[in-house]
Amino acid sequence: MRTYVARLMPESSVISPWHSDTLFGQICWMIRLCESEAVLNDFLDEYRAGTAPFVISSGFPNDLLPKPMLWMRQPSTGDVSKKEGITQAREGKRLRAIEFLNETEFLRVIRGEAIDHLSDSKVPGKAMEVFHNQINRLTDTTAGSGQLYSRDETFYEKESDISIYLKINETWVAPLKRWLELLGQTGFGKRRSVGKGFFRLKEFEPYDKFDNVPNPNAVIYLSNCVPATDDPVDGRYRLAQKYGKLGNAYAACDNPFKHPFIYLQPGAAFRISGVVKPYYGRMIANIAPAKKEVVQYGLAFAVPAVFR
Repeated sequence: MRTYVARLMPESSVISPWHSDTLFGQICWMIRLCESEAVLNDFLDEYRAGTAPFVISSGFPNDLLPKPMLWMRQPSTGDVSKKEGITQAREGKRLRAIEFLNETEFLRVIRGEAIDHLSDSKVPGKAMEVFHNQINRLTDTTAGSGQLYSRDETFYEKESDISIYLKINETWVAPLKRWLELLGQTGFGKRRSVGKGFFRLKEFEPYDKFDNVPNPNAVIYLSNCVPATDDPVDGRYRLAQKYGKLGNAYAACDNPFKHPFIYLQPGAAFRISGVVKPYYGRMIANIAPAKKEVVQYGLAFAVPAVFR
């Protein structure tokens, strides 16, 4: 599998987070709509057989990457005064609050290099609470109470982009690029029908900067991951729970809700022994009670790293 980076330029506000499982699900809908249901089933059968055509990361803004949950090396300071100790404690608090690293910092961290200073990388995009009214379709006015509600939307600055990393078997490179282009034209995530989540595929090119890690003994996940039974367990991670919902044509079924599941968030770090695998995690079957054929993407794009 060869690593690629796809850079998406948002052309509207976005409601749904750029999660790897959401991206994968919407690419599956592009396959079903643009090819056929039979092509989609053959595509998913490869995942069921353990031969993934591609693995996708979550989306990260402007080449930023999640701060790895590693025991990060810092320069040795030896004995320090009380004042210096307080300064170091404050710096430690600042470091814990950092969510993303720039590309240079991330590459140094995964190579096990000591870091003198981590910058406060500015995350493009601003989350705003947008208010709406429910309209009575018969009277074309609001109801008596107004039925005011709000929804969080993210608005991106001009020239901002979202970077998505992929490991792809070469035969799938051209189709995947086309499906991403079509996804951008139809919208990503919630409220696509009213213009949310539109983007332009700015770049789609090979990426080799994760390959130069000498003697890796760990992996960093860049995706939402549902661990498999043989995945590494010695590591650091954060858990989250998702209450998923079926989309597109399936959203109109009697029960559009999926079973809730717990996943590891991007930045999870695990020690390994032996060769770094291209990906970890698993697909979840029987996730949607009303649609038994639906599977949930839980594979993790894995980056080799060095634990010190």
